[in-house]
Amino acid sequence: MMPHLVNIAYVGGTHGNFLKFIIDKYSKKTPFLDGLPFTDIGTSHAPLRYSGLVNSYHPRSGWQNKDEPHIIIEFDKEDILYITRLIYRRAGDIKTDWTKDYISFPKVWHDWFDEKSKIEKLYNFTFDEDTAVPKFILRDFFKLSFLDIDNHGLSYFRNHLLNHDLENSVSMKFNDFYDINRLLVALSDIDKKHNLELEIDKAEIKHTHDIFLSKLDMHNSKDRAKQIFDAVCNNEDTQINLDGIEEAWLNAQLEMKYDFIQMPNINHYFKNTKDIRKFIDWYPNHYKAMNPNLPTFNNIPNPFYLHKNKK
Repeated sequence: MMPHLVNIAYVGGTHGNFLKFIIDKYSKKTPFLDGLPFTDIGTSHAPLRYSGLVNSYHPRSGWQNKDEPHIIIEFDKEDILYITRLIYRRAGDIKTDWTKDYISFPKVWHDWFDEKSKIEKLYNFTFDEDTAVPKFILRDFFKLSFLDIDNHGLSYFRNHLLNHDLENSVSMKFNDFYDINRLLVALSDIDKKHNLELEIDKAEIKHTHDIFLSKLDMHNSKDRAKQIFDAVCNNEDTQINLDGIEEAWLNAQLEMKYDFIQMPNINHYFKNTKDIRKFIDWYPNHYKAMNPNLPTFNNIPNPFYLHKNKK
């Protein structure tokens, strides 16, 4: 079997297949590649006649072809919210609407993700692709993972990517994909390291990159939840228009910032930041208690969290 020109190791949602397309198309060591890789929902999973010389994969269950050249797509903790949205919005090339009050998941979601069994155990019910799950349940589930970001599944994979023992690898940043100039610099660094002989038509790749961004309908809302959180903290009044995963992240940040409160579990979310401020300021004292979902409180292990996880 012919060795690969290069291997791309990445976490789902971080555009490894788009990088595969770019290298397969512009390397002089690969045959001519026609077409664009984009599906209707913006993933780079369209069936093209790839050379087979560029291998992209998720190293979740182990590294492949460790003796061959590798590219690692790294990401920061601050990217975890957006990557989570990318993964769960587009899993299996099927768009899932996270703004709806009741959400059903395609069969591929049940086949691929172990979250299904975790949700069933945590909330004591079973569901399949025909079940309409209330948004407040899923918001709460994702909130728990954002409250304990160091043990978030993507934090595990981030550390896995950072702490590899590959001898011939080069890294690029996930956010390099969102700026054409940064992307071109990253491609140049990759080319220098692995001698891919990239011959890039800059006008063409800029056009392709514009299409890539235009098909990422979440790109313009990448930092939206952080802006809402800052508005709450700064006592600024603004309207709220978030999806369920962003709401989960925002609730986690609010519970970590404001002691002894827990955000409500209802489908309908706050309409504006003023309502959130009122909820926090008027939270009844007789309901205030140490949050059992926070791993630490004032940098001390939370006994309620430890007790809950022993069950």
